[in-house]
Amino acid sequence: MYWIRHAKPDFGVHGQSRPLTKEAQQTTNENTNGLLEQFSQKKTNLAQVNNEEINQTFCLIIHQPRKCLGKKTAWVTYPRSGILLW
Repeated sequence: MYWIRHAKPDFGVHGQSRPLTKEAQQTTNENTNGLLEQFSQKKTNLAQVNNEEINQTFCLIIHQPRKCLGKKTAWVTYPRSGILLW
């Protein structure tokens, strides 16, 4: 988790200085699963999804405004912190 410890965000959100707890990881996974379910059915076999569909879904998710980022998108916010999204 090098990028979490060494990211220096300048967008008003404080970076994590230690790995996420099990509860935080579970919450993140549930939120991500909820976002993915907006674009595909719950029992979709991701091994059969082509790269173009995955890229389109990824673009839609990272361009969605987030409350925790002050209504900014991850695409706008994270490059300033040194975190690579693509």
